[in-house]
Amino acid sequence: MEESPKYERRKIGIVICESENVNVEALKYFILTLNKLQTIFEYQLLPYDRKNRMLQILSSENVRDREEVRSLVGGFVIDFREYLNKHNDEFGLIDDFPDHYVIISFVKFHDEYYSMRKNNISVIGLGYWEREMAPPTVLEFILTLIMRESIASICNPLKKSVHLGTKGCLCDFTNDLGEARYKVLIGYICDHCKNELVKDGHTNLLHEFEKLLSKEWMGKRDDPSSPAGIIKNLGFDLFCTKGFQKTAYEKFIDKLPEEAAKTFATIILTAIFTAVTTYFGIKLAK
Repeated sequence: MEESPKYERRKIGIVICESENVNVEALKYFILTLNKLQTIFEYQLLPYDRKNRMLQILSSENVRDREEVRSLVGGFVIDFREYLNKHNDEFGLIDDFPDHYVIISFVKFHDEYYSMRKNNISVIGLGYWEREMAPPTVLEFILTLIMRESIASICNPLKKSVHLGTKGCLCDFTNDLGEARYKVLIGYICDHCKNELVKDGHTNLLHEFEKLLSKEWMGKRDDPSSPAGIIKNLGFDLFCTKGFQKTAYEKFIDKLPEEAAKTFATIILTAIFTAVTTYFGIKLAK
Protein backbone atom coordinates (compact mmCIF):
# COMPACT_ATOMS: atom_id res chain seq x y z
CA MET A 1 0.00 0.00 0.00
CA GLU A 2 1.39 3.35 -1.05
CA GLU A 3 1.95 5.80 1.79
CA SER A 4 0.19 9.14 1.57
CA PRO A 5 2.57 12.13 1.40
CA LYS A 6 3.28 13.82 4.69
CA TYR A 7 1.88 17.30 5.20
CA GLU A 8 4.69 19.73 5.92
CA ARG A 9 4.03 22.82 7.98
CA ARG A 10 5.22 26.19 6.77
CA LYS A 11 8.25 27.15 8.87
CA ILE A 12 8.25 30.59 10.49
CA GLY A 13 11.58 31.62 12.01
CA ILE A 14 11.30 34.04 14.94
CA VAL A 15 14.22 36.32 15.81
CA ILE A 16 13.82 38.37 19.01
CA CYS A 17 16.05 41.44 19.15
CA GLU A 18 17.92 41.97 22.39
CA SER A 19 16.21 44.12 24.99
CA GLU A 20 16.52 44.45 28.75
CA ASN A 21 12.96 45.72 29.05
CA VAL A 22 10.97 42.63 28.05
CA ASN A 23 10.38 39.25 29.69
CA VAL A 24 11.92 37.23 26.86
CA GLU A 25 11.45 33.83 28.53
CA ALA A 26 7.69 34.31 28.87
CA LEU A 27 7.53 35.60 25.28
CA LYS A 28 9.43 32.59 23.91
CA TYR A 29 7.15 30.16 25.71
CA PHE A 30 4.06 32.00 24.47
CA ILE A 31 5.25 31.82 20.85
CA LEU A 32 6.17 28.14 20.98
CA THR A 33 2.77 27.29 22.48
CA LEU A 34 1.33 28.06 19.03
CA ASN A 35 2.96 24.88 17.69
CA LYS A 36 0.59 22.73 19.79
CA LEU A 37 -2.52 24.73 19.00
CA GLN A 38 -2.53 24.77 15.21
CA THR A 39 -1.25 22.62 12.33
CA ILE A 40 -0.42 25.07 9.53
CA PHE A 41 2.74 26.78 10.80
CA GLU A 42 5.80 25.62 12.70
CA TYR A 43 7.30 28.43 14.75
CA GLN A 44 10.98 28.14 15.60
CA LEU A 45 13.07 30.49 17.73
CA LEU A 46 16.33 31.42 16.05
CA PRO A 47 19.52 32.76 17.66
CA TYR A 48 20.26 36.48 17.57
CA ASP A 49 23.28 37.46 15.45
CA ARG A 50 24.93 40.48 17.08
CA LYS A 51 27.05 41.13 13.96
CA ASN A 52 24.12 41.33 11.55
CA ARG A 53 23.70 44.91 10.33
CA MET A 54 19.91 44.84 10.06
CA LEU A 55 19.49 43.31 13.53
CA GLN A 56 21.86 45.92 14.97
CA ILE A 57 19.61 48.69 13.60
CA LEU A 58 16.48 46.97 14.88
CA SER A 59 18.03 46.64 18.34
CA SER A 60 18.82 50.34 18.54
CA GLU A 61 17.03 52.56 21.06
CA ASN A 62 17.16 55.47 18.59
CA VAL A 63 14.44 56.30 16.08
CA ARG A 64 15.31 54.51 12.81
CA ASP A 65 14.28 54.84 9.17
CA ARG A 66 11.95 52.03 8.14
CA GLU A 67 13.06 52.31 4.51
CA GLU A 68 16.69 51.86 5.56
CA VAL A 69 15.68 48.56 7.13
CA ARG A 70 13.74 47.59 3.99
CA SER A 71 16.85 48.16 1.86
CA LEU A 72 18.79 45.65 3.98
CA VAL A 73 16.33 42.76 3.66
CA GLY A 74 18.10 41.02 0.75
CA GLY A 75 21.45 41.06 2.49
CA PHE A 76 19.90 39.91 5.75
CA VAL A 77 18.64 36.64 4.26
CA ILE A 78 22.06 35.79 2.78
CA ASP A 79 24.05 36.76 5.88
CA PHE A 80 21.65 35.18 8.35
CA ARG A 81 21.49 31.86 6.49
CA GLU A 82 25.29 31.81 6.53
CA TYR A 83 25.18 32.49 10.28
CA LEU A 84 22.72 29.60 10.77
CA ASN A 85 24.86 27.34 8.57
CA LYS A 86 27.84 27.91 10.81
CA HIS A 87 25.79 26.87 13.85
CA ASN A 88 24.50 23.78 12.03
CA ASP A 89 28.01 22.76 10.95
CA GLU A 90 29.45 23.35 14.41
CA PHE A 91 26.92 21.12 16.15
CA GLY A 92 26.18 18.67 13.32
CA LEU A 93 22.57 19.79 12.85
CA ILE A 94 20.31 19.52 9.81
CA ASP A 95 19.61 22.49 7.55
CA ASP A 96 16.07 23.37 8.60
CA PHE A 97 15.71 26.89 7.29
CA PRO A 98 12.49 28.89 7.68
CA ASP A 99 10.19 29.74 4.79
CA HIS A 100 9.55 33.12 6.39
CA TYR A 101 11.26 35.22 9.06
CA VAL A 102 9.51 37.38 11.67
CA ILE A 103 11.80 39.74 13.57
CA ILE A 104 10.43 41.07 16.86
CA SER A 105 12.04 44.39 17.61
CA PHE A 106 11.58 47.19 20.13
CA VAL A 107 12.76 49.87 17.72
CA LYS A 108 10.91 53.10 16.92
CA PHE A 109 10.42 53.76 13.21
CA HIS A 110 10.60 57.41 12.13
CA ASP A 111 7.16 57.27 10.46
CA GLU A 112 5.64 55.68 13.62
CA TYR A 113 4.46 52.57 11.76
CA TYR A 114 4.94 49.35 13.71
CA SER A 115 5.59 46.80 10.96
CA MET A 116 7.45 46.27 7.71
CA ARG A 117 7.15 43.43 5.25
CA LYS A 118 9.30 42.59 2.23
CA ASN A 119 9.84 39.30 0.42
CA ASN A 120 10.01 36.62 3.13
CA ILE A 121 10.87 39.02 5.96
CA SER A 122 8.47 40.64 8.43
CA VAL A 123 9.58 43.14 11.06
CA ILE A 124 7.44 44.03 14.08
CA GLY A 125 8.60 47.25 15.75
CA LEU A 126 7.18 47.83 19.25
CA GLY A 127 9.15 50.90 20.30
CA TYR A 128 6.00 53.00 20.58
CA TRP A 129 4.23 50.59 22.90
CA GLU A 130 2.93 52.34 26.02
CA ARG A 131 1.51 50.85 29.22
CA GLU A 132 -1.69 52.80 28.55
CA MET A 133 -2.31 50.57 25.52
CA ALA A 134 -3.05 47.62 27.82
CA PRO A 135 -5.24 45.71 27.71
CA PRO A 136 -4.20 43.71 25.79
CA THR A 137 -0.86 42.80 27.28
CA VAL A 138 2.18 43.27 25.10
CA LEU A 139 2.67 39.48 24.87
CA GLU A 140 -0.85 39.01 23.49
CA PHE A 141 -0.13 41.85 21.11
CA ILE A 142 3.06 40.24 19.81
CA LEU A 143 1.38 36.85 19.40
CA THR A 144 -1.47 38.36 17.36
CA LEU A 145 0.95 40.27 15.11
CA ILE A 146 2.93 37.07 14.52
CA MET A 147 -0.31 35.40 13.41
CA ARG A 148 -0.97 38.32 11.07
CA GLU A 149 2.48 38.01 9.50
CA SER A 150 1.98 34.25 9.18
CA ILE A 151 -1.15 34.82 7.09
CA ALA A 152 0.71 37.35 4.94
CA SER A 153 3.42 34.77 4.28
CA ILE A 154 1.04 32.17 2.88
CA CYS A 155 -2.02 33.94 1.43
CA ASN A 156 -1.28 36.22 -1.54
CA PRO A 157 -4.59 38.17 -1.45
CA LEU A 158 -3.88 39.10 2.19
CA LYS A 159 -0.18 39.92 1.92
CA LYS A 160 -1.12 43.56 2.38
CA SER A 161 -3.86 45.11 4.49
CA VAL A 162 -6.92 45.45 2.30
CA HIS A 163 -9.50 47.47 4.22
CA LEU A 164 -9.10 50.93 5.70
CA GLY A 165 -11.87 50.79 8.30
CA THR A 166 -10.84 49.40 11.68
CA LYS A 167 -13.08 46.38 12.27
CA GLY A 168 -11.09 44.57 14.92
CA CYS A 169 -10.11 42.21 12.08
CA LEU A 170 -6.72 40.50 12.21
CA CYS A 171 -5.94 42.01 8.79
CA ASP A 172 -7.01 45.60 9.57
CA PHE A 173 -4.89 48.41 8.19
CA THR A 174 -3.81 50.35 11.27
CA ASN A 175 -0.96 52.83 11.10
CA ASP A 176 -0.34 53.01 14.85
CA LEU A 177 -0.25 50.66 17.81
CA GLY A 178 -3.16 52.36 19.54
CA GLU A 179 -5.52 51.32 16.73
CA ALA A 180 -3.91 47.92 16.26
CA ARG A 181 -4.84 46.94 19.83
CA TYR A 182 -8.44 46.33 18.71
CA LYS A 183 -7.45 43.41 16.47
CA VAL A 184 -5.93 41.83 19.59
CA LEU A 185 -8.82 42.63 21.93
CA ILE A 186 -11.62 41.55 19.59
CA GLY A 187 -9.97 38.53 17.95
CA TYR A 188 -11.95 38.63 14.72
CA ILE A 189 -11.48 37.84 11.03
CA CYS A 190 -13.92 39.78 8.84
CA ASP A 191 -16.06 38.24 6.10
CA HIS A 192 -13.88 39.62 3.31
CA CYS A 193 -10.70 38.16 4.77
CA LYS A 194 -12.46 34.87 5.57
CA ASN A 195 -13.56 34.57 1.94
CA GLU A 196 -10.04 35.32 0.70
CA LEU A 197 -8.55 32.64 2.95
CA VAL A 198 -11.10 30.06 1.80
CA LYS A 199 -10.68 30.96 -1.90
CA ASP A 200 -6.91 30.66 -1.53
CA GLY A 201 -7.26 27.17 -0.04
CA HIS A 202 -6.69 28.00 3.64
CA THR A 203 -9.95 26.91 5.27
CA ASN A 204 -8.12 24.99 8.01
CA LEU A 205 -5.98 28.01 8.77
CA LEU A 206 -9.10 30.13 9.14
CA HIS A 207 -10.74 27.73 11.61
CA GLU A 208 -7.58 27.25 13.67
CA PHE A 209 -6.75 30.94 13.87
CA GLU A 210 -10.29 31.83 14.88
CA LYS A 211 -9.88 29.49 17.86
CA LEU A 212 -6.51 31.02 18.72
CA LEU A 213 -7.89 34.55 18.54
CA SER A 214 -10.69 33.64 20.98
CA LYS A 215 -7.98 33.21 23.68
CA GLU A 216 -9.99 30.56 25.54
CA TRP A 217 -6.96 28.28 25.25
CA MET A 218 -4.94 30.55 27.56
CA GLY A 219 -6.77 29.33 30.66
CA LYS A 220 -6.56 30.88 34.13
CA ARG A 221 -3.57 32.31 35.94
CA ASP A 222 -4.23 30.10 39.00
CA ASP A 223 -4.08 26.88 36.93
CA PRO A 224 -0.35 25.98 36.86
CA SER A 225 -0.86 23.66 33.88
CA SER A 226 -2.51 26.30 31.67
CA PRO A 227 -0.51 28.64 29.40
CA ALA A 228 -1.59 31.60 31.57
CA GLY A 229 -0.41 29.78 34.70
CA ILE A 230 2.93 28.79 33.16
CA ILE A 231 3.54 32.33 31.91
CA LYS A 232 2.75 33.65 35.38
CA ASN A 233 5.42 31.34 36.81
CA LEU A 234 7.82 32.70 34.18
CA GLY A 235 7.26 36.17 35.60
CA PHE A 236 4.53 37.67 33.43
CA ASP A 237 0.83 37.85 34.31
CA LEU A 238 -1.53 38.00 31.33
CA PHE A 239 -4.29 39.38 33.58
CA CYS A 240 -2.27 42.01 35.38
CA THR A 241 1.01 43.05 33.73
CA LYS A 242 0.57 46.05 31.42
CA GLY A 243 4.10 46.84 30.27
CA PHE A 244 7.07 44.76 29.17
CA GLN A 245 7.89 44.05 32.82
CA LYS A 246 5.89 44.06 36.08
CA THR A 247 5.75 47.15 38.27
CA ALA A 248 6.04 46.80 42.06
CA TYR A 249 2.22 47.08 42.32
CA GLU A 250 1.74 44.35 39.70
CA LYS A 251 4.19 42.08 41.52
CA PHE A 252 2.15 42.56 44.70
CA ILE A 253 -1.14 41.80 42.91
CA ASP A 254 0.47 38.78 41.28
CA LYS A 255 1.00 37.17 44.68
CA LEU A 256 -2.69 37.36 45.52
CA PRO A 257 -5.27 34.75 44.46
CA GLU A 258 -7.15 35.84 41.32
CA GLU A 259 -10.44 36.78 43.02
CA ALA A 260 -8.61 38.52 45.88
CA ALA A 261 -6.57 40.51 43.36
CA LYS A 262 -9.73 41.70 41.63
CA THR A 263 -11.30 42.67 44.98
CA PHE A 264 -8.16 44.51 46.09
CA ALA A 265 -7.93 46.41 42.80
CA THR A 266 -11.61 47.39 43.09
CA ILE A 267 -11.09 48.66 46.65
CA ILE A 268 -8.08 50.75 45.57
CA LEU A 269 -9.93 52.26 42.60
CA THR A 270 -12.98 53.01 44.76
CA ALA A 271 -10.79 54.72 47.36
CA ILE A 272 -9.10 56.83 44.69
CA PHE A 273 -12.44 57.78 43.14
CA THR A 274 -13.86 58.72 46.56
CA ALA A 275 -10.82 60.83 47.40
CA VAL A 276 -10.95 62.68 44.07
CA THR A 277 -14.70 63.40 44.24
CA THR A 278 -14.40 64.51 47.87
CA TYR A 279 -11.53 66.86 47.00
CA PHE A 280 -13.39 68.50 44.11
CA GLY A 281 -16.57 68.61 46.19
CA ILE A 282 -14.74 70.64 48.85
CA LYS A 283 -13.22 72.89 46.19
CA LEU A 284 -16.59 73.62 44.60
CA ALA A 285 -18.15 74.32 48.00
CA LYS A 286 -15.66 77.11 48.77
